[in-house]
Parts: sequence; structure tokens; C-alpha cells
Amino acid sequence: MKTPAAEEPNPLFLTWLGLAWVWSGALWLLAAYGAFQAGWAGGVLLLAGRMGAAVAVGVGLCARERWAWAAGVCTAALYLVTAGSLGLLATGTLATLPPGTLSWQPVFWGLSSEQAGRAAWAAGGVAGMSLLGFLVLWRSRSLCDIPIRRVFSTLSAFGPWPTLPVALADGFLLYTWWSAAQGGR
Repeated sequence: MKTPAAEEPNPLFLTWLGLAWVWSGALWLLAAYGAFQAGWAGGVLLLAGRMGAAVAVGVGLCARERWAWAAGVCTAALYLVTAGSLGLLATGTLATLPPGTLSWQPVFWGLSSEQAGRAAWAAGGVAGMSLLGFLVLWRSRSLCDIPIRRVFSTLSAFGPWPTLPVALADGFLLYTWWSAAQGGR
């Protein structure tokens, strides 16, 4: 069944999202260079792999591939839930601090109140971008030739496999940042 012309998704949104995904590879490349300068060989490999995954999904989205759509939807949903939960937890912790809390005291998973505030802002930004990406991708499913009755089977066939290694790599990178922010404990 064809959707009415008023509900047809704009193909430019999917193309721009794909290009943003491709260009995010440049940020991963800069991060890999920083890890190389710091002498962290494992981080260079993880960041280079993350860059390759970002570029591959971005090119796939520009080509309107089903596997790229499914990987993008699963990744956006995972980041939305994870970053949204982290942001809400950090914000809730900061909002309920006692008035006499010292600025250097750990308040949220070993982070000071200033670091927890930055983590809350960063998590909120990631959650917002993930929500925007998810909505653009979900609305653009007809552009990737995904029938309305085959959404779940497309997601389960193509989505988790690219998303899982990316999530594990990002989780490890976030853990190393968190450890460094706590002073290497």
C-alpha cells in the first residue's frame, strides 16, 4: 500500500543523515590520532574500527540500503535509551544534592558535581541527537524499500550485528574516559 504524497518522507533528510554519519568518521579519526599521540595502541584500533563502522553505515544510508537503515535504527535506539538514562540519573543526582556538598566530593559514580554536570549535558545532547536520528530513520523506512509489515524482521536480521560491536567499543571508550575522569581509580 502506497502512502499518500503528503506523508512521503523527504529523501534529503536521509541523505543528510547519511552524510553526517560519514563525516562523523572524521571525528573518530581525530580521536584515533589523539590516542596515537598518547601512546594508547588499543584505543587507536578501537577508534579506527569505530570510524570504519560510521563511514560504512553512512555510505549505506546514502545508498538507501536495508542493512544500513536497520543498523542506524538499532544504534540510535540504543544510544537514546542509554544516554537518556545516564542523563536523567546524573541530573537527578545533581538536583538532589545536599546544600553543603563540596565541589570536589564524588557525587555521581565517582565524578565530582562539575564533572557530573558535564556528563549530564553530554548525555542529554547524545540522547537528543539519537532521537532526531531515530525519527528521521523511522520516517524514511519506505525510502529503503522496507514494507510496513517487515520492519521487525528487517531490524532483527540486519540491526543487532553492526550495533553490538559498536556498542561494545563505545562502552569501553566511555569506561576509559570515566576512569580517567576519576583520577585513574
